[in-house]
Parts: sequence; C-alpha cells; structure tokens
Amino acid sequence: SSFLKEQGYQTYIIQFNHAHTGSGTILVENENQIIVLRNTFPRREVRVTQFISGPVFTNNSVVWGNKVLSGPLNYQITGRTPFTKFPFATVGNDWELPHKMLTKKQLKAYEAMAVAVGKRLALAGWKGLFGLDVIVEEKTGKIVSAAQLTFHKIPHTPWTIGYFPRGPKPTRKMLATLETLGKEKNAIFIQ
Repeated sequence: SSFLKEQGYQTYIIQFNHAHTGSGTILVENENQIIVLRNTFPRREVRVTQFISGPVFTNNSVVWGNKVLSGPLNYQITGRTPFTKFPFATVGNDWELPHKMLTKKQLKAYEAMAVAVGKRLALAGWKGLFGLDVIVEEKTGKIVSAAQLTFHKIPHTPWTIGYFPRGPKPTRKMLATLETLGKEKNAIFIQ
C-alpha cells in the first residue's frame, strides 16, 4: 500500500483474481483493510487500481480471425440491495441508459476503445469473447479503462507467461513495475 500512496492514490480498488460480477471488488480506504486482507488471503493474487468515481459501463465483443465485432454498450447496475450485499457487484444491465448519459463523442470513444482492445487480442492470436468495463470519470467525463495484467503458469515448469492485453501505453515507471512483477512471478516474458 505504500507504493500506491507514493503514486498519489488515497483510495484504491482491489479485485480478486477469481471473482465474478464485482463480488471480489473492494474499496480500500485505510491500512487496516490491507492488514485484514493479507491475513485472510495471504497468497491470493489481486489486481490493484486507483479508485475512480463515476458510472460503470461494459459491453461484450467477439474476436474471430482479424475481425472484431463490438456489442452494444450497457450501464452496469451495481450494489443494489436486496439483490447483493457487495457495493460493486453487478445485479443488472441497462442498454438504454448509456445513450441518455453519454455524449456522442463518449460513445464513439468507447467503441474505438473496444475495437482497439479486440485488435490487440487478435494480433496476439486470441479468438473468442471479451468484455470491456470502463468508468466515466465524474469530474472530467473521461472514459477510463483499467490496465489488465495476468500471469499464466506453464505446465510442469516453475515459469509463467505474463499477459498485458489492455491498458495505457506503459511509461518508464510502469515498465519498471512490469519488470519487477515479471521477476516475482518467474515470467519468461510479458506479452
């Protein structure tokens, strides 16, 4: 958590590597939460991102060959009781609301982002469905997509392969962090 504070994050999000529809997403606001999580899940992998306040949107797209078909954008309805006790858990979707909440420019920006992610996956030889979750930052209206990094074990070896399918163009600081994570995870490379 000290690294995150150095990056200027006062509050941030932790997402467990095996969870669904937001049930493994936790808003971290203080050091005690980190201590409890470390003691409860000492070896569980997580993704950590800066907390960004704003509505969440998603879509599902498909990659086949070198083609990408981006599905319709929808608003994620989250954290509604009595349907869930988790504040970030998705309990439904609304396909009409994005067209009421977002400008044409924002809708086009999202579409471009979804197609760009699909093309990047296609270049890596990946085929199938993918979802792209974004937040529209309340203060700026900017569409923000969190970086995604996973490590995959190579069977019968101590090695892994890192996969960075989406995120911003890495800065020098991000590259240094990726290198450190790669060494910690015994990655032979990060794609």
